[in-house]
Amino acid sequence: TDKRHERVFERLIRHGADVNLQDIKGYTALMGAAYSGHLAVVLRLLRAGADAKARSAAGMTALQIAKEAAKVLATADAASAPEIDQAGCVRALTEHAAALREAQAAEKAAEKALEVKGRREQREREAAAAARERERAARQREAERAADEARRAADAAALEEQRRAIAAEAEAKLAAERAAAEETLRARKTERLAAEEAQREEQRAAAAERKAAQAEAARREKEAADRRAEEEKARRRAKAA
Repeated sequence: TDKRHERVFERLIRHGADVNLQDIKGYTALMGAAYSGHLAVVLRLLRAGADAKARSAAGMTALQIAKEAAKVLATADAASAPEIDQAGCVRALTEHAAALREAQAAEKAAEKALEVKGRREQREREAAAAARERERAARQREAERAADEARRAADAAALEEQRRAIAAEAEAKLAAERAAAEETLRARKTERLAAEEAQREEQRAAAAERKAAQAEAARREKEAADRRAEEEKARRRAKAA
């Protein structure tokens, strides 16, 4: 009976039997139960994970086998086998296939949602990376601008320092030239004064010599006059005698 078949399959499943094992014709237990119209066994095998999409050597699935068996049963005396429920098997396998399609559609939708989410997150990561790169580039440009300004300020300070050094050197040179010119003027003035003093000294010496010569001439003239006077006196005394 159907209950007996169900108990047998329950025991096999509980002991780890492979529900998708195929015989030499490619038939699985699910195909056999679907062909035989054992609805309870079909349901139990589906719950145990039987592959409803597996195909026999003839290329038929359990649902196709159940439908073919239902056609055959429709021409036979169904009342002679009340435990056979081909329509139930077809319905169960159809509902299972629909559930599988829904699950696959849901899985694909979930995969698509994950893919969309992944692309969105990738875009967000790329946008965040681009924003970080823009910030880094902006910081680099700001640092370069600050460094350029610092270099320009340093260059300007160096030029100003150089200008001041040149101006100080020129001022010192001019002061030295002025001091040298003043020293030259003082030396020339000293030389001129010394020359004038020497000239005056020479003039004084010449005047003294002239005065001495005049005095000597006057003395000699006086001596000569005195001698003439003595001689005149002597002649007069001689005449008087």
